[in-house]
Amino acid sequence: MTIAMTTASDDLRLEEHDGGWRLAGPAASCYGLANDYLAYLADRNYSPRTVRAYGFDLLALCRWLHGQGQALEAVTTDVLLAFLAAKVLGQYDVSLLASAAPTRGRLYFVEANVVSTADSLGIERNAFRTFIAIHEVTHAYEFEAHPWLRAHFAALVEETLHRLAADAGGLWGRLANASRGDGHWMERLMTPAQREAFSHTQALMSLLEGASNHVMHAVGARILPGFDELHERFEGRHRRRGPLEQVVLRLTGLDLKLEQYAEGERFVAAVMAQGGQSAFARVWRGPEWLPSLPEIRAPERWLARADALEAGTARDADTTRDADNTRDADSTRDAEEARS
Repeated sequence: MTIAMTTASDDLRLEEHDGGWRLAGPAASCYGLANDYLAYLADRNYSPRTVRAYGFDLLALCRWLHGQGQALEAVTTDVLLAFLAAKVLGQYDVSLLASAAPTRGRLYFVEANVVSTADSLGIERNAFRTFIAIHEVTHAYEFEAHPWLRAHFAALVEETLHRLAADAGGLWGRLANASRGDGHWMERLMTPAQREAFSHTQALMSLLEGASNHVMHAVGARILPGFDELHERFEGRHRRRGPLEQVVLRLTGLDLKLEQYAEGERFVAAVMAQGGQSAFARVWRGPEWLPSLPEIRAPERWLARADALEAGTARDADTTRDADNTRDADSTRDAEEARS
C-alpha cells in the first residue's frame, strides 16, 4: 500500500511505502541520498514515527534545495545556514563590523517569513507582526538607550575573534576529542583562553535575548488579545522541530542561540522576582554590572555582587561628598582668615 503526503509542491512529496518512507515525485531522483538515509534508519530499526519525522525534515530541505537549483551532494555549512535563514523573522542590526561605527542600529523584518509563519501557526498576521516587533524593538532600546553597550559588545566580539584566529595550535587534538566531554562541541574545540572570551560574549547575548523575551511577554500580554494562545503556538513551533533540523542547528552552532533565549529569560525572571525592576535595571549601568555566564545560570550570585557594587558605589559617593565638604570648609576658613 502506498500513501502519499504532499504539502506545497508536486515535484517532491513524502510517501509511505511497504512500511517505510521515501521521497517521491518528478524531482525525487535528484535526492537519492535522502531516500538512502531513510532506508538506513529503517534498517537500524528506528521507529516508523521517527523515520517519518526525518522524512518530513528531509522533504522540507530537499524542496528548498530544489528551488535553489542545489544538489544534496553539494550541501555545505553555508548552504545549511541559508536554509535556516528562511526561518528568520526579524533582526536588530548592531553593525558591529562596520568600518565606521553607525550612530544607531537598524531594524529589519523578513515579511515573507513573518507571513508564512503566522499562516502556518494560524495566528492573525498583524498580531504576529506586533509580537515579533516588540522583541526586536527591545533590542534597539537596549543599545540605543545605553550607548556604552555597542562599544562593549564590539570589543567582546573582537576579542573572541582575535583569540580564535591567534591560537589555532593543537586544534587537531581538540578536534579528535570534540565528540567527548561536557559542553557544546564548539566550546570543546577552543583553548581555555578562547572559551573564556567566548563565554563573555555568550553571557551578554543571553542577557540581551532574555531581556527582550521578558519584555515581549510582558508587553504582549497587555496589548495583544489572545496573547497566551499566540505565545503557546509560537513556542510550540520550537518544540516541534524535527530531528534533522535539530542536527542542523547543532552542526552550525545555532542551538547555542536557542540556549541563550532560555538561560537569559530564566535569569531575568529570577532577578525580577527577587528584586523587581529596579534591581534588574542595574545591568545597564556599565560593563562591570553585566552578569557573567555562571551568574546567568545562578542569578542569586549576580544579585549579591550587584548589591555589593551598589554598596561600594554609595561608600565612594559618601567619601567624595565628605571630601568636597572638607574642601568647601577649608576654602571658607581661608577666605575668612584672609579678610581678617
